[in-house]
Amino acid sequence: GFHKWWKAREIVVEAVNNRFSVDPVNGRAIDLPQFCPWKAHLEELEEEGKVEPGSILYCLYASGDGSYRVQCVGKQKGSFENRKSLPESWRGLRDEAFCKETGVANLVFCHAGGFLCGSKTKESQKALLKMALDA
Repeated sequence: GFHKWWKAREIVVEAVNNRFSVDPVNGRAIDLPQFCPWKAHLEELEEEGKVEPGSILYCLYASGDGSYRVQCVGKQKGSFENRKSLPESWRGLRDEAFCKETGVANLVFCHAGGFLCGSKTKESQKALLKMALDA
């Protein structure tokens, strides 16, 4: 209920406050210290003017299965359009094929929709984020 909602908000606020440690120049990504439902909280923080609307492109988190994810932030509430989709050349790739395409080790998959990808390590997650931001 209510307590969980506020706990999640605190996690997202912390991630927003730390965004420049994730993307030093532009702060275009948040890294959740623990996974929580984040989309509604990020929307609220933008509406409240706590963070520039549209400035955060990706959310990083550890998933329950021990992998690390990079997920695109949607353009607006309920939209399936991303602010910045993952590179087209990654989409639908898994494991070795994904590693070969990017030159990054320990990758798991990139969703065919270009909104989510996963890696086995934090290092690989950070490498994917950097490539996606620079693409």
